[in-house]
Amino acid sequence: MKSRTSATSKRLLTRPKFPKRLLKFPKRCGCGLTWPALEWLQLEFVGVMDEGDDRIELRHCTCGSTIAMLAAVVAKAANER
Repeated sequence: MKSRTSATSKRLLTRPKFPKRLLKFPKRCGCGLTWPALEWLQLEFVGVMDEGDDRIELRHCTCGSTIAMLAAVVAKAANER
């Protein structure tokens, strides 16, 4: 019988670091609004969260919810415009 700890450790090592919703545009808020990259940059900036060597950018949707996107994805989109 496998120990619960080893099964949990294996799952954590094979799971992607970030969920797909943080890695691509358009970004969808829980209210149903979607935000393409250029419109994302116009939303109210809230701040960033450090996640190891990565940063997650936080912005407010027009409904008031806080939504997140990997900062490297935002920077790449900003450079492409």
